[in-house]
Amino acid sequence: MKSTCAIALSFGMATAANAALTVATDVSQTTVNADLSLITQDNASDGAIASSLNDVWVTNSGFTSAVITLELAGGDDVVVDGIAFWNYTPFDSGNGTATATIEFFNDGVSQGTATPFAPNQDSTGSNTPTQQNFVIATQTADTAILTLSTNYGGDRVGFNEIQFDTTAVPEPSSAALIGLGGLSLILRRRK
Repeated sequence: MKSTCAIALSFGMATAANAALTVATDVSQTTVNADLSLITQDNASDGAIASSLNDVWVTNSGFTSAVITLELAGGDDVVVDGIAFWNYTPFDSGNGTATATIEFFNDGVSQGTATPFAPNQDSTGSNTPTQQNFVIATQTADTAILTLSTNYGGDRVGFNEIQFDTTAVPEPSSAALIGLGGLSLILRRRK
């Protein structure tokens, strides 16, 4: 029985060790305002924390809200329980995101209501942002819709990077093999 518990515990620890920050693999936009265009659309979640304005996500002048669709982990299901967000920081321009929501989907079905979050304005006065972490209700998803609602008073809205605190969902075959292995150990122990 002790060996069965130890094996089960090691499987649990292996699963926990797979948690990681994940970037989106595909980024697309829809608009709240007509004719919104993104300066660097593909950099919304590319794993690079920009030290210059060349790798940030920001709307054109006059557009202070936007909606972005982010495909997670190549469209595979992941368990998401948090987000890491780096705000737009160039010289205290007021263009950083002040309020936002994120909603997760799995195979096109919403996993609950959109979760609001409010990033701090990074007041470093430079282009180097600070990572801000937000805990969300755990859910399984393959897509996220990020809505930027307001900024800090500038003429556009943006952010530097968003990443997702995820754990991979085991394939059914893997889960079945683990279950069969555990069952065989229990049955062997009973003999």
